[in-house]
Amino acid sequence: YLESGSFYTGFGQKNIDFDNNVVSIASLYNQLLLAYRDKSARYNKDIVPVLAVKDTFRDKLSKSYESSIWTCIIDPKVTLEFFDTKDTILIHYADQYTNSVAYDAITVSSHVGLYKDLLQSQSDELINSFNALNGQWLLSVVKEAGKKKTANTKKQIKEKQGIVAAYKFLSSVLLTSDITWVPLSVGEMLRVTGNLGLEIKDNDFAARLHNKSKGALSDDILFVGIKGDQLVLLPLEVKTREKGTDFTKAVKQAKALADHMKRLLDPQTFKGKIYRSLFIQQILTQVDKFELYNVFPELYFPNLRLKADFLLQGDYEICDLSNYPEGIVLAVNEGMERSRIESDFDEEERILKLRLPQGLVKILHEESIEKLSVKFQDKAAYPEISKLNLLN
Repeated sequence: YLESGSFYTGFGQKNIDFDNNVVSIASLYNQLLLAYRDKSARYNKDIVPVLAVKDTFRDKLSKSYESSIWTCIIDPKVTLEFFDTKDTILIHYADQYTNSVAYDAITVSSHVGLYKDLLQSQSDELINSFNALNGQWLLSVVKEAGKKKTANTKKQIKEKQGIVAAYKFLSSVLLTSDITWVPLSVGEMLRVTGNLGLEIKDNDFAARLHNKSKGALSDDILFVGIKGDQLVLLPLEVKTREKGTDFTKAVKQAKALADHMKRLLDPQTFKGKIYRSLFIQQILTQVDKFELYNVFPELYFPNLRLKADFLLQGDYEICDLSNYPEGIVLAVNEGMERSRIESDFDEEERILKLRLPQGLVKILHEESIEKLSVKFQDKAAYPEISKLNLLN
């Protein structure tokens, strides 16, 4: 928190359940630390040592921002709010996936216009939507910007923009559900934090470590629905293409991702409980990002926060919903003649197939999920969305 020109970071118990022996011991330990470190200090109940960073340090950082495309701060001793100003964007940060607010590294840039030009959009909403889901994507776009554009590079940029449009579309449709839905970037989920020192292929959730070495696996989006003490997994595989209606590979990828995650999270064993706890840490970190960038409505996640302590224990169950598909495959078709959203439900595979016209992508990029949700509820303007009764 910021007070009297300094930014303070330290041990705190806000929104923490006090009826817990571990929390009580941690609290007493931190209260004793100040007197232990400073022999002249007295023990005072509820007083703990903190790290103070003067707000003037931001001025020094500003000089670095101005002279570089991005600046990476290694092992910062402050939280994200310290770097989040109207003149900068947080492109990417490597988190430690623990209950602390510590980060391994934070990447910041003041060249907002550069990123808008590269994305061919002047909307802050698009940048925020990118960064909230997977900040590494924007860094990759900038790295490719100085190189000669190849067909593959253009394709990759279009694919990432298609994924952002897809997760915002589905989030806006699901916003009125009584289930709290959190979209996760599968690539971000599988990447490994710097403090672990592992490669993606060695991550806790990597398929290779769990006898899943063959066959297609979706690497786009996994929607996680939370209701009570149950979680629902809804994979979203996204394809961006000029034409075509073949979803064969996409269906296999979506189902494979769902099967893989259930295989890890379903077992009622000690190992399964550990994975369920790690998975919730991933979800809560993702929620932090969505809240930082104001991607979802302000009051969308408080109920999830209230259940965080319980969920982190790994005592929840993975369940299926009869009125929901087992996965969704979505294609953004540039050559789509109709301007309407097309849908088809594969009853055998229980996969919902969607086709979005390219013209809708710009709207999805530039409008908030909250506004999109209101817009899509207009049955006169979007009659085809009201037919998606599987998502109600």
